Amino acid sequence: MIKFLRLKPFLFGNGGQKQTIAKNTLWLTGGEIISRFLKLCLVVFAARILGVEGYGRFSFAFSVCSLFVLLADLGLPSIVTRELVKNKKNEAHFGAIVSLKAALSAASLGLMWLASFVVSQDPVVGKAVRILSFYILIDSVDMIIYSFCRARQQMQYEALARTFEVFLIVLAGFFILFKCPDPLALSWAHVGASAFPLAILLFIFHKRILPLKPSFDVFLWKRYLLLAWPIGLSAVLARVYGTIDTVFMLSL
Repeated sequence: MIKFLRLKPFLFGNGGQKQTIAKNTLWLTGGEIISRFLKLCLVVFAARILGVEGYGRFSFAFSVCSLFVLLADLGLPSIVTRELVKNKKNEAHFGAIVSLKAALSAASLGLMWLASFVVSQDPVVGKAVRILSFYILIDSVDMIIYSFCRARQQMQYEALARTFEVFLIVLAGFFILFKCPDPLALSWAHVGASAFPLAILLFIFHKRILPLKPSFDVFLWKRYLLLAWPIGLSAVLARVYGTIDTVFMLSL
């Protein structure tokens, strides 16, 4: 307990440039390692339980959603972090940014639902795409909140939130696969287990960090979209390169 109290200023405070960099690096690296390990455990278990056909359906649906969700991102998190770091007064724009994110998410959700009816003749895949579209958008909303924390050099909140979310997804995934080994059940496990941490994250952010007040400012929307589109385009190309093989192979 005494050792933790001594480490608390280092782990949760910003006491200088070197300490802040070391702290944030430690949190993000540790969180990423733990999250990836937990995801790997779920992937291995799901592949064994669902088999080639079942997990193939889930993987295909996930890849399809990953292609369309980039519309809801468009490089905004990186630009938001940069703009907030440049001038703290830009935090006043965050309500408009969240509203822009909501509009882009709604458009992305519509496209994913439309795509679910044409990407495959398998009804299970179509349903999985529609279910996982909510999970992908939840993850996208998480990123815009994390961009604010990154601007304030408080990456420990991102690491803790992401690790907690992945832990719940893995826990729900194992439970669901034991009870109902089905791709659709696994999809619902992802949605339910990610929605709960998002609700907590938004509540804490609204109460403790910055009140979330939606603002429909077309001028600000245009400004941030013009800044973000090059990053968004590069992300689209990278995601297409990384997932298009899965989409093509499983759609044959």
